[in-house]
Amino acid sequence: MLIEVKKKGASLDHEAIPQAESYSLILNVPFFCVTDGSSFQFYSTGNSQGKSIPLQNFPPKPSSEYLKTGVEYISFPPQIDNLIDLFFIGLKNESKFLEDTKWHDDASKQLFNKVFKQIDSISPHKLKNALRDNVMMKPPNRNKLFKQIDNDFNKFKKVLKFIRDFKGEPVININQMLDRKGDLYLRGGWYFLYHSASCRRASK
Repeated sequence: MLIEVKKKGASLDHEAIPQAESYSLILNVPFFCVTDGSSFQFYSTGNSQGKSIPLQNFPPKPSSEYLKTGVEYISFPPQIDNLIDLFFIGLKNESKFLEDTKWHDDASKQLFNKVFKQIDSISPHKLKNALRDNVMMKPPNRNKLFKQIDNDFNKFKKVLKFIRDFKGEPVININQMLDRKGDLYLRGGWYFLYHSASCRRASK
């Protein structure tokens, strides 16, 4: 069983449950629990996100011979191990792949320092320079983003602040920004959003 623990006062419904469910699906865990130390909610993992079933009591307990403990009993799906192996093989064998990976890592850190740490004071000109230097975008998409900076800089900063303050399930947050009818949608901004979200992790 997977257990997702949040600080007291955190929203279990909007933060803990989607995260725990996502991890349980990846790890193939049949049950998960979310708690803030006071409230404990148990679920039977469904076959996809949003399909888990709330339980009224504790999950069923198997007999002792099936209760394995220790990290050696934790396994990831084979496809994840294969992808990781291929990634490291690529880094060793392809110098361009290694350099590209290093550039993305450095660009993410630069984007965090030049944009997200200075959102309240950054100017449109400095924002455009930071995006031009640290985000790989095709000219048409870059032009669309820059036009939105010129036309509604406050909205653009609102999106940046939303990314900076991400909480809860990343997939739900990304979907909010990709909703064409929502107030966080930026035209031509898919790769920008992906890179911006990833730079928050790279900065930590």
